[in-house]
Amino acid sequence: PFNMSIVFFTVSLICIWKFWSENYGNKDAKATHSLILAIQILRADPRIVVLGLCIASFEASLFLFIMNWTPVLERTRSSTDQNPLPLGFIFAGYMVVAMIGSFVFYFLSKWIRVQSYMIEALLLTAVGMTIPIIFPNSLIAVLIGFILFEFCGGIYTPSITVFKNAYIPNEIAMLCMIILRGLKIPEEQAYVNETEILLEKSSSPLSEMEQPLNRSSSSTSLTLEHSTKSKEDN
Repeated sequence: PFNMSIVFFTVSLICIWKFWSENYGNKDAKATHSLILAIQILRADPRIVVLGLCIASFEASLFLFIMNWTPVLERTRSSTDQNPLPLGFIFAGYMVVAMIGSFVFYFLSKWIRVQSYMIEALLLTAVGMTIPIIFPNSLIAVLIGFILFEFCGGIYTPSITVFKNAYIPNEIAMLCMIILRGLKIPEEQAYVNETEILLEKSSSPLSEMEQPLNRSSSSTSLTLEHSTKSKEDN
């Protein structure tokens, strides 16, 4: 399977090179303005931060699985078994199961809201990761747990994309994810004045997100005026 994947990767490369037109976005947009808008939206809508935490938690589990599934399977074999595990076929099976999970999402999303079944899908993911802990020496049990994890991962990937499209504005979606993942911002974007973040006016259709921030700044000014008057009276 690993050798056959070279053929499919080559076909994908040719198709992307011939038919994929790159989207460079709005070249006239200022990077600082996009950064300010992203910070404003993250402050105004905590659901986006919660979504970022969910994504980070699942991806952390996924990376741990990627790094450890091979040694975990190797540990289940008895010391007398010298036959190598068919890791290529096992990995191919993971990909097939993940694809089946994506098809299941397609059918579920027609009848059920994504928010309704994602809790169950994540619980099944946790069950899949718990099985190898309970039965660490059973190859079949460990494989079942890993297959269940991959199946739920196939459901998770398109489902989380639905959440991103619903809660994160498309024009600053990537920048919000960069901020949530804690990546280093380029130097020309690194310094942003706090006053600009609070008071910057945006021509974006998302400008209504700034209203709570403007209210907070106006309330601050009222507080300062009140304290000044009290000092004068004294």
